[in-house]
Amino acid sequence: MGLLIAPLTVYLRRHASETYACIHATPRALATEVTVVKRGLPDYLIGMGMVIASTVTFYVTFGYTVMRSRF
Repeated sequence: MGLLIAPLTVYLRRHASETYACIHATPRALATEVTVVKRGLPDYLIGMGMVIASTVTFYVTFGYTVMRSRF
């Protein structure tokens, strides 16, 4: 079933028409999107760091607890 996903997506992408907004987009619109991404980058990196820190803390804490527990 999973092998059907890639050919299906390639078929859909080749036969899909572009949207009106994409066809008539100006270079200014692209510059605005880049600005939005640049502006949001610090928040994204902070969030990613928080997820990484909590994941590492979870595995270190509970991994250590399980490995050192005495039954």
